Amino acid sequence: MYPQEWIKARFILPSWLKDYQALGVDQFKITGRTHSTDEVIRVLTYYMDQKNPANLLDLWHHIEKLVGGELEAHPFLSCEAISDSDMLEHILSKGGLCEKMICGETCSYCDELYEGVVE
Repeated sequence: MYPQEWIKARFILPSWLKDYQALGVDQFKITGRTHSTDEVIRVLTYYMDQKNPANLLDLWHHIEKLVGGELEAHPFLSCEAISDSDMLEHILSKGGLCEKMICGETCSYCDELYEGVVE
């Protein structure tokens, strides 16, 4: 597994909701129909409060299935560092270019960001 893939995944940090709303996006879907109500509420609370969890992986309730039940073996990805990195600005200004680039060759943005946010 390439741990940089966590950064390459399409995600919206809870603190970014106001920025998306300013662009006219006012509805978001939170997944979780196969999870308990408590688990969905746990994740939804981050978004309702527009506050990020400490670890990006805490936003994905199915994380244990994705990582084979071994969450401890996977990195802590600081949401604070992601926010401080201006990733949202990069996504909004250049994100559409991703499909035109060769990830890891002509663009190394996500790989470099990963190195800056992993703890």
